[in-house]
Amino acid sequence: MPLHVSVQDIQRMHPIGMESTTDLYYAKLGNQLLKSIQRTEAKREFDSNLLEIMAIKTALYFEDVICDSGVWRSFVNKHKALYGKSLPFYPVDEKDYFADEPHKEDIRYLLWEALRDWEQVLVHPKDELLEEIADKFYEVLDAEFEKAPINEGMRQFFEEATFMTDFIRMREVLQWLWMSCYLTEGHHKFDIAEEMIDEICEKLHFEYQDPRAIYAAFSQMVFRYKCGPLALYPSEWLAQIMEAVGNQPYAEILRKIDYRKYEVYLLEGYNTLSIQLRNTQDELFIISMDGYSDMSPETLRKTEGCVASFVRFNGRWEPNGMDSWGNFRKAYEDIKEHQKRYAIGLPPKNYEQLMNDSGGSPLFYFRNGKEVREFINKRVGIPKKMMRPTKLDDEEFIVAYVPSVSESIAFAYGVANCVKDPRNPFYGMRYHDDDAMMLVAETDICDGAMLRYMIQHQMLPDASFCENHEDKESLQLAQDNLDFIARTVRREKY
Repeated sequence: MPLHVSVQDIQRMHPIGMESTTDLYYAKLGNQLLKSIQRTEAKREFDSNLLEIMAIKTALYFEDVICDSGVWRSFVNKHKALYGKSLPFYPVDEKDYFADEPHKEDIRYLLWEALRDWEQVLVHPKDELLEEIADKFYEVLDAEFEKAPINEGMRQFFEEATFMTDFIRMREVLQWLWMSCYLTEGHHKFDIAEEMIDEICEKLHFEYQDPRAIYAAFSQMVFRYKCGPLALYPSEWLAQIMEAVGNQPYAEILRKIDYRKYEVYLLEGYNTLSIQLRNTQDELFIISMDGYSDMSPETLRKTEGCVASFVRFNGRWEPNGMDSWGNFRKAYEDIKEHQKRYAIGLPPKNYEQLMNDSGGSPLFYFRNGKEVREFINKRVGIPKKMMRPTKLDDEEFIVAYVPSVSESIAFAYGVANCVKDPRNPFYGMRYHDDDAMMLVAETDICDGAMLRYMIQHQMLPDASFCENHEDKESLQLAQDNLDFIARTVRREKY
C-alpha cells in the first residue's frame, strides 16, 4: 500500500476536532514530504507507518510555525529557559533563530523524537538516515514557506482561549495535548491509559469496558502524568502556549492548578450552595453544588462520604471524572490509622547523622544487599524483625537515595559502578560501556529525583550515545543534553 497522509490525519491531531479550510493543503503537504523520500535509503529501512507519522508531524509543525499558534514556540521558549539554547542536540545561530520560521534543525529533532518514540529505544541524534529525511523534508518546507496558507483558526483558538472559562472544556484541551498534539503526544499514552483504567475500575468497582471507567481514566491522566519532550504536565504545556501567544493571565491560572487523585473523603456538611468534604490528610474541601446538581439533600443525608478526585481550577475545586458515594466512614478511619502507623520517612536523629556522615549528600553506596540491610537496621533505625526478603538479597553495586527526613529511601540496583563520586568506592568496577546511559534512559532502574541529583552534580560522565568511548563527539553530545534526554525519555518518571 502506498504511503499516504489524509485530511483526517491532519484533523484528528487538531484541538477538539477543529476543522479548517487549510486542512487539505497540509494533508497534500504531508504527501509531498512522503514523495520526497521515495528513492532514499530511509524509505527502504524504516517502517511505512513510522514514515507516515514523520510526515504528519512535520506537516503539523509547519502549520504551527506558519500560523505561530504557540505550540512549537512554547517548546523552544521552555527549552531555552532550562538550558540556555533553543534546541537539544542541534546547534543553531541563536541570533538568527525564529520560532515562526521552519528550520532544518527543528525537523531533525522532530524526526529523532518520532523514531525514538516508535522504537522505544534511545537513538543517536546524528543518525544518517534521519539526516537524509530531514534534508528532503526541509527542501519541501523551504519551497512552500512563502505560499503556505495560515490556519487562522488555530492561532485564534489559543489567542482567544474561550475554553479557559469552563473546566471541562479546558480539560479537553489538556486531553488533546496528551493524546493528539504533534509535539507532546507519545506512544506511552496507550500503556498509561490501560493502567489508569485498571486503577479506576478497582477504586470505583466498574467493569473494564464501562464507558464511565474510560471517562474517569482520561480525566485523571491529564493531571497526573507528564507528557511531551520536556516532561511537563499538560497544564504546564498549556500555560507555556498561553504565554507564547500573550495570554499571561490564563497562563497564571493554569500554573495554579492543584490536582488530587482518587481518595476517600468524609462528608462534613452541605447546604444549598456547597458540599464540605474532608480527606485523610485533614484538608477541608468546599465543592460548589454546581458540580453535583443531581445530588438531592435526601441522598446526601444517607451517605457518609465518597471516593472522588478534584481539581482546583481558577480558584474553585471541581469534581474530576466519576465518583462513588456511600458508607465510607470505616474506610476513611482505616486509612487514617494506616497512615499513622506506617508514617513515611526517617527518625530525625538518624537522618541528621546520615547527612553528617555523607557531608550533606543524599547518596549512599553498597557492594551488596547485606550491606544495605546493615545500613537500614543500624543507620536508618528500622529493626531487623521488620525487614523481609526483598530484591536486595540478589543485587550488588546498589545506590540508596535519602531525599529528606519525611520521604522514603529509593534504591537503584547494579548501577553504583557507573556513578562517579569521591565517596563511591565502586565506580568503574565491572563496568559496561552502556551502563551509565541505561541509568538515564531506562525508566525502571532509577528513581527520577535520584537521577536528577546525579545529573545536576555531573556524576554520570560516561553516559554516551555510543558504547565506544573513543567517540568523543557522541559522549559530549550526550553530556551536553543529559537532563533533556532524561526528561524526554522518562517523562512522568523524570
